[in-house]
Amino acid sequence: MRDLKEAKIVSYEFNKYGMKNLLIINASPRDERSVTRRLTSLFATKWIEAHPDYTIRHREVGRDAIPHVSEL
Repeated sequence: MRDLKEAKIVSYEFNKYGMKNLLIINASPRDERSVTRRLTSLFATKWIEAHPDYTIRHREVGRDAIPHVSEL
C-alpha cells in the first residue's frame, strides 16, 4: 500500500510540471538481476498505465549505440 501511495505522489509531481516524457537510462551490467532495473520497470509500468499518451524512452549505457542527434 505504501508503494502505491508513493507512486501517486510521484505521478502528481510529473503532472504538476507537465512532464510527458520519461527517459530511462540503465547502466547496470547485471541486466535482469539489477534491483534498480526492476524498480524502474515497476515505476514505468505504473506511470504509462496512468498516462497512456505519454512517452518512455530507454537507453542502455554501454550496450546500445548512441543515436545521432537530429533537429526532429
